[in-house]
Amino acid sequence: MSLRSILFIQLPLLDHAYSYTQGNFPCAGAAIMAYIHKHIRRDITMEILPYMLANFASDAVILRYIKDKKPDVVAFTTYLWNLERNLTLAAAIKREAAPPVILMGGPEISQGSAAFQDAHSYVDFFVSGEGEWFFSRYLSGSGSDPPAETVNGNILVVQNEDELVPVEKIAEPFAAGFVEPMPDSSIFLEMTRGCPYRCSYCYYSKNCLSVREMPLENLLSVLKKHDSLSEIYLLSPTFDRAADFLQKIEKIRSVNNGISLHTEMRSDRIDAKSAKILKQAGFNSAEVGLQTLSRDILANVRRGSEPESEIRGMTFMRDAGIDLKIGLIPGLPGESMESFQKGVKRLTELGFAQNIELYPLMILPGTAIREEAERRGIFYQKKAPYYYLEGWGINSDDIRKLAVDLEIDSGFGQQVNSLPDFSLSETGALIKSIYFDGRNSASWSAEKYLACIESACFDFHITLAEKAPLALFGSFVEGLPGDILYTFVFYSERLIDERQLISVTENYMNGIISRLNIFNSFKAASPFRFFQVFKKSGNYKAAYDGYGLVDPILLVEDGNAEASIRYIADNGPDNNFMLAGTSLSPAASERLFELYRDCPEMAAFTDASLQRQFYALNGGAYIETGFSFRKMKF
Repeated sequence: MSLRSILFIQLPLLDHAYSYTQGNFPCAGAAIMAYIHKHIRRDITMEILPYMLANFASDAVILRYIKDKKPDVVAFTTYLWNLERNLTLAAAIKREAAPPVILMGGPEISQGSAAFQDAHSYVDFFVSGEGEWFFSRYLSGSGSDPPAETVNGNILVVQNEDELVPVEKIAEPFAAGFVEPMPDSSIFLEMTRGCPYRCSYCYYSKNCLSVREMPLENLLSVLKKHDSLSEIYLLSPTFDRAADFLQKIEKIRSVNNGISLHTEMRSDRIDAKSAKILKQAGFNSAEVGLQTLSRDILANVRRGSEPESEIRGMTFMRDAGIDLKIGLIPGLPGESMESFQKGVKRLTELGFAQNIELYPLMILPGTAIREEAERRGIFYQKKAPYYYLEGWGINSDDIRKLAVDLEIDSGFGQQVNSLPDFSLSETGALIKSIYFDGRNSASWSAEKYLACIESACFDFHITLAEKAPLALFGSFVEGLPGDILYTFVFYSERLIDERQLISVTENYMNGIISRLNIFNSFKAASPFRFFQVFKKSGNYKAAYDGYGLVDPILLVEDGNAEASIRYIADNGPDNNFMLAGTSLSPAASERLFELYRDCPEMAAFTDASLQRQFYALNGGAYIETGFSFRKMKF
């Protein structure tokens, strides 16, 4: 085969705050690159779509990059959250670029996926199985083409159960130099393929009948040679199940000089001694998939764990100083509202309220629970994320109530709540924000801005007129590109009629963001976010008390600093969004730093240097993303 270049693309789960970009580590693409280089061919140019583009750029910008690079193959890593965007981008690539071969693999690609509800002729191969296995056949030139079948007009290649890649051939990509750490100096490291459990709701094991453990030396080598890393997320659902688990932890402890470790664990075999060693080895956090406290329900879904033993182990881990994320799944067959609430209450009484995370049941393609749901006529979403809705006792309204109750009990919301960036410069690699004067009706023409929309989450800053401020908003939104999340920041001292915004928003509540947030608020499920900046604290308070969709922001600047800071101090910074303007005195800036130290997501600064100082005081890093902010005049 005369193939010369491959581009791997892994797009993130978008939200307005980019909270998932730090988890969008392209393990699959990097591992395949390392495997191809080591075992197949070294004359192929291979690249992962650059971090800046993958995590921040719009489809149009990514398409420009692909047209410039002209790769022979574009390979998408596909999860349920990026399937639709992958398909949209793939269609544009095939239509506008020198047509490369387009591949889609990853956890979402299996029989029953929404990928196969329609025919996608622009995708050459959908791949269900290991990328190394596929490329070893595709690139070998031996004439041994991957076996394929046709599903609703789509070509699907499925790896056989007896063709798993031997563990000694799986390449570790970070140490081999095929992937860089994320901006916070963290990486993901694959430690296990497959899972010994066959939980009916889970597709982690996919078609892997055996579990392959990566050599511990992969981790030890990284710990020894890369001590500048901040965290390593160990990809393994069974890290603590091996007979020599404690010996492994002892080895990790002997070489780890301060890198934080995180993984998934079953806690039923953790005692006080092993919990202490885990902490000493660097495991500062861990996920425990408890799912439910009902032993019978666990047995029904083939989970087969003992909740009381899990709780005992979780207690030892917490007491050792390990931060736990305890997963619970409302909606499992046989679970009632009462039994689930009883389990949450038990965990709350034990002091785990702030550790609980709800994961609504997904009826995933390829799982046994999908077959059961189809057989019993259970209602669930037919598109990703395939959330269960009704039929097994708990229903969608119950799940919403559970989420609200948990937020009240724990004091923590599970939704990202943060301000847009106001400190953008007029130079940068990607245009992310535009300011225009909405008092001029000619400014409300979306066509004027299309060439400037270069990020997947885009901000419009708009000064509003006093009369009929949003009369043109609906037609403006209609002219904007889809598949992008938008934030609208309005500047006006006058309260607006939110009903206009709600009626427009309702027309766009049909994408992956809306489906992912079906159990959350209308605001969380919207592809739009709305803010309004006020200079006068009285107007701000009226908006704070009266608004439901729009988040008011109090602008603190030289003329109102004393009164505004007093208002924030009296009413609590954790309840009030604040924007610090320019020309603030050092004393006012320091006071704002102090007030928002424990809730940095509620504060923003127009001065980038102050923003950096603020993040530094909170122990965080202010990452220069290369965004630019444009002021448009007409």
